[in-house]
Amino acid sequence: MIDPFNPSRPPRLELKRGDAVFVCEGKDDCALVEHLTARWKFPPIVVTRNLEDKSDWNDQFRTIVQQGLARRIASIGVLFDAETNRRKSEKTIRNMFKAAEISPPSKAGLVQKRRVNGDTIKTGFFINPPGKSNGALETSFLPQVMESEIGGCLRKLRSCYRGIRRMKTIRENKVVVRTFLAHRRPYNTGLTLALAKSDLNCKRPEFEKLRKFIHLFAPPELPLFD
Repeated sequence: MIDPFNPSRPPRLELKRGDAVFVCEGKDDCALVEHLTARWKFPPIVVTRNLEDKSDWNDQFRTIVQQGLARRIASIGVLFDAETNRRKSEKTIRNMFKAAEISPPSKAGLVQKRRVNGDTIKTGFFINPPGKSNGALETSFLPQVMESEIGGCLRKLRSCYRGIRRMKTIRENKVVVRTFLAHRRPYNTGLTLALAKSDLNCKRPEFEKLRKFIHLFAPPELPLFD
């Protein structure tokens, strides 16, 4: 994962012709994309926003696109969470594409080809979890976490939280999943390590649509996912 936006110097990405670029909302989204593309012969460039940079998503995305087009990249995909309002997340993404002067696909999960500056480029965006009005990455990991050996304990923990103070479902799911990861590896509850150590996996049906979406950006000679 590359964080290209250092306020101390102009942002520059090491891009080359034919690269696939994924712009992710956060570092956990980056970890997921990197995990799903680990077997690619030519791994994609995976970037996220630098929160220390005062510029907004539109400015940062426009910079990435401008640099990418100059290097004649093959594709650019965007991955966000629905969070508490899927429509709001989609509006943010559409505004990003508009700022970069590229027309996005009609809906999430689609990939389209556009002619830009004489080159054909693939574009698309995906919002996790697919088809739901709210949620985040943790929403998709929740089923396997609840089926784990400590699933019963996690259900009791969730019940306890509900008895003390009702929290939004999306936040509750995040608490449960991160608690599961803390049980496995107390020193690190990030997705990068969890996926690398197979504490979590992306082979389940909850990730099928995302796997297919990401593979649409891969060169045709690359193997399919396991």
